[in-house]
Amino acid sequence: MTTREQRLRDDEGFPAFPVDPKAHECSDAEYMALRGMSLRDYFAAHAPDPQAWFSPDMPPKPTSDWVSDDGLTHYFTWQDAQRECGDCYYDANRDAIAQWEAEYSKQWCVQWPYAWADAMLKARKEPGQ
Repeated sequence: MTTREQRLRDDEGFPAFPVDPKAHECSDAEYMALRGMSLRDYFAAHAPDPQAWFSPDMPPKPTSDWVSDDGLTHYFTWQDAQRECGDCYYDANRDAIAQWEAEYSKQWCVQWPYAWADAMLKARKEPGQ
């Protein structure tokens, strides 16, 4: 394997649409630009819709923090808050939870194609595939 081929081989595999280096008289940098999209990028571009079982990498979801309207009393659950003060409580983390859920939905779509591509590349390396 030539030095040029060694540089092309990486975690993403060879290019999706290889170019014959002998067909082009160019520098290594120009050749790297000619190689185009990686196989990983190709697989990601052709990934199916995100699957329900897929879970993106995310920080932990914020927990609810049930607080009395005056902000002085914290409750363990919403049931405790309702029992103690009726309707005079709220979840102090509701905005953070809503933001986390929106980010989760976005990351579910964004991270899925490359998770699929990585699984495809891994399957190609396994014997008998």
